[in-house]
Amino acid sequence: MKIMKLLLVILLFTSCGKGMGSRVVGDKLSVYYLEHSDKDKAKVIASIWRDKDLITGKKQDLQLVQFQDGYELRLIATNNIGKTQLPFNERRILLGLQRTIRDSLKLKGLQLVLCDSKFEPIYNINQ
Repeated sequence: MKIMKLLLVILLFTSCGKGMGSRVVGDKLSVYYLEHSDKDKAKVIASIWRDKDLITGKKQDLQLVQFQDGYELRLIATNNIGKTQLPFNERRILLGLQRTIRDSLKLKGLQLVLCDSKFEPIYNINQ
């Protein structure tokens, strides 16, 4: 419940334009992925979002991006919170969510990244 309140206050997710990759859709949540081999990972992320009660009733878009050294799960932030340091408690909660997703997918290099409406990175919670 605490995570849901935090995400409602800090992160309001918005829709994005076409061309963001393929997607898994459920309720008002879309998880985009660029590599076809990541479809099952996107489904797991959508399930975690549902199981953790993170679906807010507003349209939410996430994007899973694969790099040589790992993955980024990009979250669209609708306010300027990503342009400054996150408060310690909020960052701690997001790091916990990152750990849950990383462990569920067995992806050592997964990082949560706050982005603008076009999935351009603004703030990596690990830095």
